[in-house]
Amino acid sequence: MKQLTMCVDMGASMTKYGIVEPSVGNLSFPNNMIVRDTPSGTYKLSDSRYDNFEMCVTCPEQDKSGTPLEGILGKYVSFGKYAARSKETAIRPSVDNKKCTQAINYASVLASIAYEVERGNLWGKIKVLLAVPPVEIEQAKQAFQALIGVYKVTLVGGGRLADDEQTFEITEVGCFEESMLTCTSFLFSKRGPKHPELLGKTLLVFDIGASTTDVGIVKKGVYWDKSQQTLRIGGNMIRDIIKDALYEKYEALLEGEELEDVITLGKVEICGEEYSIVDLLNEAREHCAAEIREQMSTYFKRTGTDVKTIGAVVLSGGGSLSSGAGSGEDDTMDKDTQSVGSFICEALGLKGFYYGEEARYANVEGLVLRALLAEKN
Repeated sequence: MKQLTMCVDMGASMTKYGIVEPSVGNLSFPNNMIVRDTPSGTYKLSDSRYDNFEMCVTCPEQDKSGTPLEGILGKYVSFGKYAARSKETAIRPSVDNKKCTQAINYASVLASIAYEVERGNLWGKIKVLLAVPPVEIEQAKQAFQALIGVYKVTLVGGGRLADDEQTFEITEVGCFEESMLTCTSFLFSKRGPKHPELLGKTLLVFDIGASTTDVGIVKKGVYWDKSQQTLRIGGNMIRDIIKDALYEKYEALLEGEELEDVITLGKVEICGEEYSIVDLLNEAREHCAAEIREQMSTYFKRTGTDVKTIGAVVLSGGGSLSSGAGSGEDDTMDKDTQSVGSFICEALGLKGFYYGEEARYANVEGLVLRALLAEKN
């Protein structure tokens, strides 16, 4: 029986994943969780199992003591709205700790697999590929081996009773650098090169996430390992600035999805009146870009890179998305596009290429391509 491969990108706000074959498209769910000893009982028939569910997972054949899995095995773990409805504070990934040390990332990997096993898209023995920050690649390769094992998982959601048990086995775990994956999926597709005109150039790659930005350099289509670096700046900076500005200007305290909608639409409704916040958004994005640009001076010195030798900038990740950027996988960003990426390119004096509307799935697509290449070889 052919081994199936699950590709997972554990973000600060969302976990994104895809399956090599059969392809189910790219999916995501909130990367938040509440851990309890008993079921929460907060299910609603209208809830989607896709992004709101609860699971109880065990690994009866192996001892996971001393690993991040220890705190979630045998417990009831809620995600999405199930976690948000709780009076307890939801656990989210922390930028201050490495991904491979946080239980929530292990839980999100198991949850995504369990959900696809229930849908009939995964079964039997499963290989897992993970996107991790370059700075922790070696530690992650060792730590995430703890995921290997046979699991029994009960999913609860949408008013269903806790009798929906699935069994699956993780037989292999591989880890790859996020910025390298971004580069791979930007330059190539399953059909071949997507941007042949860029393969001979030196490219500066930014993968802008919610809490961090991964940077790397590609020379003539080959990723330069020593160029990897993670900056502690991401899209959450923009959210925080907008949140504070709205409270200061309108005394409106917005959180969660409500704040996300306002940022996406570029306007806010106060007492029945609509107000544009485009200027606030541009100021916030420009501030975020300036913070990234400031750290790039040190980056160029460390890598011995002359900015004049860089042919173009590639931008991906959910933090690079904005309503002003074009759609499509090969869009060139105009200087008047008001996004973090356009401000970065303007500051560096370089031409920028925007990954496209699927920018947040760049790492997942890169993992899928790596898996397909490995199968051919």
